[in-house]
Amino acid sequence: MSPRPALLPVNHPLSYHEYSLSESAAEPGAQDGTKKSNSKPSSELAQPRTLEDMVRYLYEHQQITDLLNEYAYVLDVCMVDHRAIEKWTDLFTEDCDVTFPFGNHKGKDGLAKWCVPAAPTIFRMLHASSNFTITFDPDSENVAHARTVLHAVCGIDEHDLGKTFQEGGYYYWSFRRNGGEWKISYLFLDVNWTSGDSLGLNDPGATERQP
Repeated sequence: MSPRPALLPVNHPLSYHEYSLSESAAEPGAQDGTKKSNSKPSSELAQPRTLEDMVRYLYEHQQITDLLNEYAYVLDVCMVDHRAIEKWTDLFTEDCDVTFPFGNHKGKDGLAKWCVPAAPTIFRMLHASSNFTITFDPDSENVAHARTVLHAVCGIDEHDLGKTFQEGGYYYWSFRRNGGEWKISYLFLDVNWTSGDSLGLNDPGATERQP
């Protein structure tokens, strides 16, 4: 097995590979260590100044937090009832770009059929997300990005609750708002540790198996 970096180089504004290590990252107005444009943000959500903007920031931040929490719960439900996958895919934009360790899929069309066969041997899952970092795009009030920590415990035996596989890593997200509702437009899961036998969950080609 060829070695892989502890953190994959993800093309995302909240990936450490995208961080500016120069003095410009420490300039006033630079937040989260990410590269910042010298131009004034056109989105007040990216840099709220007035009390009204701050309230709007908190509201939209919570809307995205709720979306991420719903994603985690519905994905857990999918392990119990595969029919819930349609509710899961409704959390994505039509042109979404989704990458898991087993492959990449572009577009909401076919996303459910692509994802379900990857986990035929998981009977239950506790999919915990934490360390939410959410930022708003400086050039659009309808675009946001996030980074979250994943810790998933997967039950791989239908009856024995003690037989589990665990994994952890980082999710990188982007979101787009349409009609007041945020949807997931980009998802990249970097699994950087595992424990136990995944039974092929993260293997390339896992989506080609039949459920």
